[in-house]
Amino acid sequence: MKCNLWDVLFIDFPFPDRSGRETRGERPAVVLQSRDIDSYPTIIVAPITETDYSKKFKHCYNIVPTAKNGLRKQSWVLIFQLRAIDKQRIIRKSGELEKYYHNKLQKALNALLPFNKDLNKKDSE
Repeated sequence: MKCNLWDVLFIDFPFPDRSGRETRGERPAVVLQSRDIDSYPTIIVAPITETDYSKKFKHCYNIVPTAKNGLRKQSWVLIFQLRAIDKQRIIRKSGELEKYYHNKLQKALNALLPFNKDLNKKDSE
């Protein structure tokens, strides 16, 4: 399946071990990979949940359901649960995230993974 940045996909997230807190099972996710997306068998995504309990976490952003994104209920993108998944786990494409959310999610990624800073410098310098 052809995927693009900001696509909303339904994915079968694998985590049979129930001891952790990772999102698992069939659920939507937003594609956060833009470069070389067709070059790898995996794709980087952030899971989406309908559980409003998740809104208490930092780097968790509300998405309103629309015909364009294909979500059925108010949902939250779990930026802090980024992961690479095999493209074979994609069930179907639900839609595409509206441009309104792009900047918010990019800022959340930058806050979570601050690669615009020099990572070779020590924090005390």
